[in-house]
Amino acid sequence: MSIERGRISDKKFTKKAVEIIDILEDVIGQADRFTKDETNKLNKFTDLELTGEQSKVQKSILDVYVKYLLNVRPERVEKIDDEPLIKEYLQKLKGMRGER
Repeated sequence: MSIERGRISDKKFTKKAVEIIDILEDVIGQADRFTKDETNKLNKFTDLELTGEQSKVQKSILDVYVKYLLNVRPERVEKIDDEPLIKEYLQKLKGMRGER
């Protein structure tokens, strides 16, 4: 990733944000766990040095990620309890995708 003056360009940020949304939609949609590679990408996304507007988008995306980690238990055999949360998180991500 090339960073100019410690900040990432809007174009590169958008590409990274869409990649993270794709990962979240895939994992959350399957009520699954994150792979090591996906976790590394999420961690790198968290560490980006961003502008004010980029930070707001990043915060919204990471809010869904953290809520998923805290509230959905992929190891459950019966996932019915998680379905409303999964639908809510996927709807939020869909909205974010439309905003970019």
